[in-house]
Amino acid sequence: MNAEPLVVSLDFWNTLYAYDTAPEERRAERDSLLAQRLRHEGVADEALTASLFDVASELIKDGWRRGTPLSRAAVATGVGQRFPSYDRNRLSQWLSFLEDLYAGPLAPVPLPGAAELVDRVSSLAPLYLVSDTFFVPGRVIRHLLIRDGIFACFTGVFFSDELLVKKPDPASLLAIAARERIKPQQIIHVGDTLESDGEAARACGADFLLLAPESVTAGGPVGSFAPSLPAVARMLEARLRGD
Repeated sequence: MNAEPLVVSLDFWNTLYAYDTAPEERRAERDSLLAQRLRHEGVADEALTASLFDVASELIKDGWRRGTPLSRAAVATGVGQRFPSYDRNRLSQWLSFLEDLYAGPLAPVPLPGAAELVDRVSSLAPLYLVSDTFFVPGRVIRHLLIRDGIFACFTGVFFSDELLVKKPDPASLLAIAARERIKPQQIIHVGDTLESDGEAARACGADFLLLAPESVTAGGPVGSFAPSLPAVARMLEARLRGD
């Protein structure tokens, strides 16, 4: 048996969920649905339709790059500088419409084995979700987890747009340690990137398990890795049971 209890945290994007369509397909559908919404409101603006998402997305990314994440209201204000013909409230409504598409027709889907992993691990240890967010906010990810019946398996969820800090800053992992009253070294974090997930774990001393195909890790040692979620589940179960 483990001398100290362990806690598990999971990344969301490309760890639990991923898109099953190509970016150009999502763009075409997003633009088409936005155009329908605008026409319904009597707005015919091809430039707005084609670039509203891109302008907002770049503002959000730029805020993270500068270390000053933007609120949704601030994003709408920034978009308004590009499209001064529309007031901020209207732009906010259209941005919310675009966000909600990612809980509907543009939603990412669970990766194979995701539900089983969450169910198995949560029965053995406290389980947390730690996700960076860009255009798609935490509220949408939370909706997806509820819709798919796995939200209740998580002891807690941390989204960068709500915490106002993103990986590789270890703030979310440190928050988990504080909540569980454990040392960060008792956390096993699972993610798909060395640069954000791996660095966040390293920065606070948490253990890290990389989800990556074997071909990605063949170039050199990266520590613990698993090629699939079923493999992650087996490795975590062995660790949590003290095998």
